[in-house]
Amino acid sequence: RGACPSANDVDVDVSGNGIVAGEFGGSLDLGSGPLGTLQSVGSGDGFVAVYGPSGTPLAPWRFGGEGYDTGLKIATDPEGGLALVSSVGAQGTTGPRRIEKYSAARELVWRQTLDGATAEIYGVLVDRLGDVVVAGYFSGSLDFGTRTLVSDAASIDAFVAKYRGRDGSLLWVRTLHGPFLDGAVGVASDPHCGIVVTGGFTGPTARLDDMTLEGSAGVGNVFVARLRP
Repeated sequence: RGACPSANDVDVDVSGNGIVAGEFGGSLDLGSGPLGTLQSVGSGDGFVAVYGPSGTPLAPWRFGGEGYDTGLKIATDPEGGLALVSSVGAQGTTGPRRIEKYSAARELVWRQTLDGATAEIYGVLVDRLGDVVVAGYFSGSLDFGTRTLVSDAASIDAFVAKYRGRDGSLLWVRTLHGPFLDGAVGVASDPHCGIVVTGGFTGPTARLDDMTLEGSAGVGNVFVARLRP
């Protein structure tokens, strides 16, 4: 309960706890008394709330500054830690997308920020080795630190990126490139840490690694692809 709260994503950890990420303004009562009441600092803040298997509220936390901040996506790992995708903006603005990995003790392990482009993340997972995979779209130039992606001037391209779980270093990034609008909206991992990604593209064809995806011109096309580890 609070001023315009929004829950944007949810996952369940290995202990059966439900973990929710979202945003709020003003005061937010998460149902656990004074320790569960959060107060925003800026235009809006992000939050992560944890509920036990029987629905008992556990210790939540707030993040953000003077701008508009939100928890967008969340995924748990096999050790009880989690990956959080968020946006933390300057005063009066929204910010770039940020990816963070937390330990089971909720201590920050690493943080990466997608800089330099209009970008959105729609999918996140943590595989059985603890590595973090994100998927979404971008337009313009997108800086991953050790690699920069550039879309065509008139297009929006999809991307899938994998970060090493222990230190946040970029393991690989792949793009789906077509002449118009492309996006990745969901990711899943198999027992061998292979990645399955789904999304869409507009146009007769799009390229993903060495694969050519064929669709229909002038309409939206859906794709599902398996990526090698």
